[in-house]
Amino acid sequence: MSADIAGFCWKHRLEIAGSLLLVGLVGCSGGTVPPLSPPATGMVLSSSANPTIAGTPFTLTATVTPSTASGGFVFSDNTGTIGSVLLGTGSAPFTVTPTQVGTIPYAVNFDEVGGTARLTAGVNVAVGTAASASTCGLGTSALTVRGPTLTQTGVNDSASGDNQSAVCAQGAGTNVLLTNETVNKTGNALSPFDPSGINSAVLAYGASDTATANAVITLNGGTITASGVGAYAAFATGAGSSVQLSGTAVTAGFNAVGASMAGQVTLTNATVTSTGNPLVAINGSGNVTVTNSTLTAPNGQGGNGAIAVFSNVVPGASTAAGKVSITGGSLNRTGGPLISVSGNESATISLSHVAVTLGEQFIQSGGGTGTITVLADGVALGGSSQYGSAAPSATLSLMNSSTFKGLVGGASLTLDASSSWTLTAGDSVGALSDAAGISGTSLTNVVGNGNNATFDSANSPLMGGKTYLLVGGGTLSPR
Repeated sequence: MSADIAGFCWKHRLEIAGSLLLVGLVGCSGGTVPPLSPPATGMVLSSSANPTIAGTPFTLTATVTPSTASGGFVFSDNTGTIGSVLLGTGSAPFTVTPTQVGTIPYAVNFDEVGGTARLTAGVNVAVGTAASASTCGLGTSALTVRGPTLTQTGVNDSASGDNQSAVCAQGAGTNVLLTNETVNKTGNALSPFDPSGINSAVLAYGASDTATANAVITLNGGTITASGVGAYAAFATGAGSSVQLSGTAVTAGFNAVGASMAGQVTLTNATVTSTGNPLVAINGSGNVTVTNSTLTAPNGQGGNGAIAVFSNVVPGASTAAGKVSITGGSLNRTGGPLISVSGNESATISLSHVAVTLGEQFIQSGGGTGTITVLADGVALGGSSQYGSAAPSATLSLMNSSTFKGLVGGASLTLDASSSWTLTAGDSVGALSDAAGISGTSLTNVVGNGNNATFDSANSPLMGGKTYLLVGGGTLSPR
């Protein structure tokens, strides 16, 4: 190459993998050697996927300031150099397919053309594992993720086998983040209400309610459809395991969402429809929290409620009570019981400022010795309550302008001054706490409409063992 370029000389100097490479050299007639571009002052390294899974390509991008700076880029990880971009201006993308699992440190070195800047930047990328059609929980899964993390957007995940989930997270520290996914589950479970979630569209699995599993699946937007017998749309089991749905549309032909053994399912701004069985099911110490969502269950099969508390048959599981909390939104039940209880399970069901459409029954129980507590905060409830011969200890607490119209059916009842109970027929109450409603010999917040009821005097100390007149006629007497 010849010649004089405007009275100065220049060179391209790149250091690749420790060796000096002279890309070009031009002689000159004199003067200093200025850089071909403004001096580089800074650099950052970013990843297109973080976290990601082993075997899945992603892109590392080195970005230099200013954007007109040119030079060579050398990329490396904890094993050494993995590649280079010989000449780039402003930024340099580099595709990586990780083979290691764990938190991998990636770095890039930049050597400026015609200048003196030599810069280094780095980024840590969490790399987990995913297996296809592998074992997860007590069954299999079309997609199993075991630590640390998987991120997917706009992917379709499906499973059609019996006792097979579509997406399953298992193992401590496993996080699955799904955005605008379509998840479909067909195929049947050997047991229609299996407490392990063995046949779920989305399953976060842990084997114990005491040892923390911390397997978490988060789905933002998207849809879940589960239509097989015993198929849950979303299920979490094991301490620390959770499924979190936000803005997701869920359609279930059998069970919608469920939790057992201290597993947690959270719904926020979701739409959930179950055409056959429970909207929410808990086994043992399962926990389901619903906020500002629309829940619809037209009918119940086999006497199951929109909220179902099932007998915990997981070997070795604790007897801790389960929890269901529904705040805001709506809960629509046009047929069958609102709440059903089986076995000896205990649970607290909290309903706060949710619009409830009721069927003909409030609570239905097949008998057992568990303790069921329903906390109504600013909610209108009603229907009949039916228990088996070995009725659970049930308590209904009405507060903040809540109302109940129907049969308590032997359950205990607590009312504050702003809440009321309206009888639709003769009834009996367990323990009664309504001191705020007493006015002389009358109860101002119990409407009899000519019907009479009794209460358990020995367990109702605030009622003073007296008989009270009810609004609209009728009495409430000790027994």
